[in-house]
Amino acid sequence: MKIFKIIGCIVLLALVGCSGGGESSTLGSVFPSDPASAVAPTAPSGLSATTASSSQINLAWTDNSSNETGFKIERKTGTTGAYVQIATTSANATSYSDTALTVSTTYNYRIRATNSVGDSGYTTEVSATPQANGAGTSPTGVTATAVGTSINLTWNPVANAISYKVYWGTSTGISKSSTQISNITSPSYQHTNRTIGTIYYYVVTAYVSGFVDGPVSTEVSAQNIHYAREIEVNNTTATATAIIIAGDAVRGQLSSDTDVDYYTFNSTGGVVSFSIKTDDTVPAQYSNTYIKASIIASDGTTVLSSISNISEDTTQFYPLSANLPVGSYYLKFEKNPNSQGFRKDYVVSSSYNSTMNREVEPNNGLISATPMTIDSGSIRGQLSSDTDVDYYSFTSTGGAISFSLSSDYTVPAQYSNTYVKASILASDGATVLSSINISESTTQIYPLSANLVAGTYYLRFEKNENSQSFSKDYIVTY
Repeated sequence: MKIFKIIGCIVLLALVGCSGGGESSTLGSVFPSDPASAVAPTAPSGLSATTASSSQINLAWTDNSSNETGFKIERKTGTTGAYVQIATTSANATSYSDTALTVSTTYNYRIRATNSVGDSGYTTEVSATPQANGAGTSPTGVTATAVGTSINLTWNPVANAISYKVYWGTSTGISKSSTQISNITSPSYQHTNRTIGTIYYYVVTAYVSGFVDGPVSTEVSAQNIHYAREIEVNNTTATATAIIIAGDAVRGQLSSDTDVDYYTFNSTGGVVSFSIKTDDTVPAQYSNTYIKASIIASDGTTVLSSISNISEDTTQFYPLSANLPVGSYYLKFEKNPNSQGFRKDYVVSSSYNSTMNREVEPNNGLISATPMTIDSGSIRGQLSSDTDVDYYSFTSTGGAISFSLSSDYTVPAQYSNTYVKASILASDGATVLSSINISESTTQIYPLSANLVAGTYYLRFEKNENSQSFSKDYIVTY
């Protein structure tokens, strides 16, 4: 009987529990109500490590189990260290940030899920290295273009860039201590509401995974050209309105016979050329009147260059040029002494070009035309024979374009009394829109202007049909 009692107790313990010592067990205490919790969790997958700063690495993974109580994070420093558990997350976590790390040190990671039964297998190992601020690649091809009151910035995309920063200011030497615009997600930015006439300078940086705000790009600048009214009172050199060469365009008015307008500007050395015309808003009753414009030396009295017959023709541009050393100068507008009493509006666009590059040969056809950008430089070219023809291509955004042309100062004496013909051609390369003959005078500046719609055009130089055989150098400022 005793044997059967022991056996019975054992069987009963296996099935429903065994009573003894006044205690009892139930079936639920032997077989848990949730069978899933009785097994170890499934291993996570897809572990990644991303450098977030010079001292932080962010981990992310996929949770493949439904019964984990958390995830164990293990880390190893370098290739020779041992893995150490650094944290245990809560259940259902899929990310973790490891902070207070050492810059330029490689960290390896693996994780596994855990619960009361045990641990899952490990993920594949991953690694990342915090980098110092300023490491990485700087954006290339940065451009700044003024459009209205905005400046449009573009640059080449940087591989794996998460975002970009633009640093800017109104003086050169932009750095990371300058004003910044952050969280730019595409390789372009429009800087709106800029002050007309102010030069803005920019550099761009890229934030790439593994780096923090990489090195700065090459500095670029842009300035919004404007047609603002003159600032009165400006009828003396002391009250002259300041203008910036290649940056300002001014719409002014001689309000009476005695009104005189002065503008002050600085030359960095070289040829300064202004394009001047009558304003489109001149009332008809003030027709048949003329303006005199002059470039004045710093003493305010010595006239270096002048033009007296700026007429009422609203489409004609008049060039006013002078080769100036470094210094301050004045641009003066007044009534032509022989003109009738009048009120007269005018427009002056300033451009300054000191770089004179040689033409790129061969450029004797439309396909081989030397490209040039309006308001960006000057070219010294040569018609080397009677049959030589030089072409330059340029793009107009719409409006008046004016070139200043002259003979080169190095023209040999034996080729005097010769003439160059210069023409602006339409996109077909044949239709002449405007042309002018340039003599051997090395001091005479010739204007070549046209009011163009947006598109591609050509500037052509050739021997004048009635000129003798020759070789001829020329200069074009644009």
